[in-house]
Amino acid sequence: MKFFIFLLLISSTIYADDVDVIKSMYGGVAKKTDTATIEFVQTKDQGNLYITGPKKNNMANQNLSVSAIANINGKEYPLILNYENDHYSLTPYAKLKDEKNFVLSFTISFPFPGKTEKAVFKIAK
Repeated sequence: MKFFIFLLLISSTIYADDVDVIKSMYGGVAKKTDTATIEFVQTKDQGNLYITGPKKNNMANQNLSVSAIANINGKEYPLILNYENDHYSLTPYAKLKDEKNFVLSFTISFPFPGKTEKAVFKIAK
């Protein structure tokens, strides 16, 4: 009986942790919203944002309105997102690459279905 309760508690914990963060397509941290999957990919030289639809189609394009704010040690820094190929690149990236802990908040306005959604990423190195 104790073993059964232990398994139940472990599976509940694993399930609760997986609700918000899902499998990455580009090697970053991904979160699912009602409309899309938002993925932040951080490399040594840049930070990229990928937006994919429910059918794994790329939704990142110049028609989306995307804004980003980095919260570093309680101070907010607005970021600029430049659309390149199939994703958005964050600038200035130099501030983020040197930080060990920060929170990124993205606000995305989708023309179809006419929604605005947020995705928040807590980054810890």
